[in-house]
Amino acid sequence: MGDQPMSNLSQHEVLNLARALPVGKSEVRRAIMAEDKRLRAKYKFLAHQDLIGGAIVAASVVFNSALALGYMMGIIPAVMAVVGIAIGLSILHEIEHDLIHNLYFAGNRRLQHAVFWLIWILKLHANPIWRRKAHLRHHAKSGQLGDWEERLLGLGDRLGWRRLSAILHPFGSVVYMDEIADTDPEFDPRRTSNSSLLTAIVFCVLSGLGILNLVLPESSHQMFSDDVWNIISTLNVVWVLPGMLRHTAITIMTTSVHYFGDIPAGDVLYENQIVDHWLALPVQLFCFNFGATHVIHHFVAAQPFYLRQMVAPRVKPVLLAAGVRHNDLAILNRANRWNVLTEDANAA
Repeated sequence: MGDQPMSNLSQHEVLNLARALPVGKSEVRRAIMAEDKRLRAKYKFLAHQDLIGGAIVAASVVFNSALALGYMMGIIPAVMAVVGIAIGLSILHEIEHDLIHNLYFAGNRRLQHAVFWLIWILKLHANPIWRRKAHLRHHAKSGQLGDWEERLLGLGDRLGWRRLSAILHPFGSVVYMDEIADTDPEFDPRRTSNSSLLTAIVFCVLSGLGILNLVLPESSHQMFSDDVWNIISTLNVVWVLPGMLRHTAITIMTTSVHYFGDIPAGDVLYENQIVDHWLALPVQLFCFNFGATHVIHHFVAAQPFYLRQMVAPRVKPVLLAAGVRHNDLAILNRANRWNVLTEDANAA
């Protein structure tokens, strides 16, 4: 193939080249950037990153609002509203993540914070300003004791009630805060809790009242008027439940692709795997194909989420040739360890 640049190769040629040549971290990064460059040259609109980001936010908000209105008008059933809004929230979550990496509206911190606040309210989840610090730290300390973001979601813990709490409840990570503080003095559990206190209270009140609405006998509903109960029910369908569904999906996937504890610090080849097994497809739907593409983000962070999806098909063979694991479905049984789980796994 001579000196033909990688960006001009077909996917089949990239696969053959990856198999034939020794591939390391630098080759993976070059492959990602080459495909990124090829796509940007082919699709000129990709240069308008701020416009794309703003359009995605607007479209997602309109989409979710239409679904909520459709449910309130009795046009669509509750299940369709919950599923559809959860998908819209997953896209907004990707925008939030890209904003953390300063990929939209760079230099306009006021606009970035306005979008953060909008998404925070819609997701009813962790404070994105706090998450910015935790996520950038995640890239610096991925898979180590200082990886607050992933450890708060159960990374490195054995399967059990604590991981189930973090998976199912958007604020269930509170069960891990003291343990993280014990192993990393830089982590402040009180500041972390207080940063999301407002959304946590709203979530717990609405979800708690929603459960009461379902389980209380009719005679006990007199504590509120029918109109109030209807509002509570509606807010659970269009706000609380979609957020829970999105949170559960991304938590399952992120703690299924990241390794922890027995991996070398700072070595991106050991930090993630590729999960694109068909069994994961229902979960991937609510986290924008996270499991299949997140490893690319660890190699090249400064890339919008939609471009990451576009480069993935050509880059996957290079990642596999470099030694990135693929569909290691036993990872949770090993508490995210790279090697066989040991009895003192949670102490690592």
